[in-house]
Amino acid sequence: MTTFEFRNKPFIVICGCTGTGKTKLSIQLAEWLIQNGKKCEIINADAMQLYKNLDVITNKATVEEMKGIKHHLIGYLDSTCITNHVIDYKNEAVPLIDDLLKRDVVPILVGGTHYYIQSIIWDILIEKNTELNLNAKKAELKNLNDSNSNIVKLILESLDESIVNEDEKVDLNVRLHDSNIKTEEIYEELCKVDLQSAQKIHPNDRRKLCRALQIYYTFGIAKSELLDAKNKREGTNFPLRYKNVCLFVMNCETETLNKRLDDRVDQMITMGLLKEIENFKKEFLEKFPNQNFKEYSRDFEFGIFQSIGFKEFDEYFKYIDSVCSEKIDEKKKKEFFDKAILDMKISTRRYAKIQIRWVKNRFIKRSEKNSPIVHELDTTDLNKWNENIFQKAVDKFTDYMTRFESDNQVELNKSDKNESVDEVFEFNKCEICNKIFVNKFQWDCHIKGASHKKRKENLRRKEERNKMENLEKLKSEVKQE
Repeated sequence: MTTFEFRNKPFIVICGCTGTGKTKLSIQLAEWLIQNGKKCEIINADAMQLYKNLDVITNKATVEEMKGIKHHLIGYLDSTCITNHVIDYKNEAVPLIDDLLKRDVVPILVGGTHYYIQSIIWDILIEKNTELNLNAKKAELKNLNDSNSNIVKLILESLDESIVNEDEKVDLNVRLHDSNIKTEEIYEELCKVDLQSAQKIHPNDRRKLCRALQIYYTFGIAKSELLDAKNKREGTNFPLRYKNVCLFVMNCETETLNKRLDDRVDQMITMGLLKEIENFKKEFLEKFPNQNFKEYSRDFEFGIFQSIGFKEFDEYFKYIDSVCSEKIDEKKKKEFFDKAILDMKISTRRYAKIQIRWVKNRFIKRSEKNSPIVHELDTTDLNKWNENIFQKAVDKFTDYMTRFESDNQVELNKSDKNESVDEVFEFNKCEICNKIFVNKFQWDCHIKGASHKKRKENLRRKEERNKMENLEKLKSEVKQE
């Protein structure tokens, strides 16, 4: 069977923001497929669920909830790993999906890390540099005169170790992030090698700046050049790796979703979230006795430590650890606890908004012809789950399978979409609030926001007062004369 033949087979992708029931639907559809004589396995596409243990904070499905369905890419990474990236996920997931399709097993790819899903559906990533390319890059770097010498030195050291220790991941992103090199210098270096990407990243976002430089020096090409090259090669946007993906996006009305997310945080506490963090902390300190979560994860920006709960409960655990158990002030302890719960709920809602916006811009309103049709499912009314969600999903995938089996060369996702709604990157600086924005949507929200308008009005009043004071001063001087 050729690559084209098995990658043309339909399979299911389920995405959407947290709290919409993605896991539940994936297991129901898998059971339905198996009951109807198909083979089916589920592949996780949630970045935090890749890590071992910590099932509560990452909201993994329990063994009972999995109903005996085989799950892949879940709970296999060491919990202290902070060097796993989307390309590592893609390199695990694509061969796995290919193998399942070859064996006539229907894969269900499910999760909320949408750029992971994007890397699977579309052929948008390239492989890391070979040793030959790394040596060429080293020679090129040594001849650079206008680049930051400290950054170049750090990169050369990383490239050397990448060649010598082929099986040991040397993460330039983390190394650059941890260095004493100023964020301003990193931004300036990125502007030199990849101005287009630099203009899409906030100058103070150290993590993203470091990641963009890592892409350039690891793959040997600027991210923006890579995207441009792919566009020219295909004559449109990124090519679909899998032609007949049945893509479900799960939505929910905002007020209902927020209540659901708040309830989920409370449920996580009931299920033992604090005990889970405490146990992991003990294991962590045995492995890294001179570290703490915040320092090791670079302020909770890497690895599983990005999970909502670690950062929010950091102050709570700091207080608990700072006093003897018999000297704990229960009132103060409750204040830290209540604040952590509130922060978790706020962070979860904020994350859901980011997911919704990402899916809307990259999946639902994607304009290229190389895009799967999106089937939206409204999960607002859970009392109508079977008729509004499950049965609609069953009907849609049944239609995909029927049409494919009648003509296995057909591309089921062809559509006439022509509306362009890609994210617009635009550099703006608000002189009134002294803030920088690289996204037009964020800029528009800011200038329409109450905080900006209030500060603008305060400045206007201040200017008027100054004018009046100067005028009174001038009148006083005239009278004296």
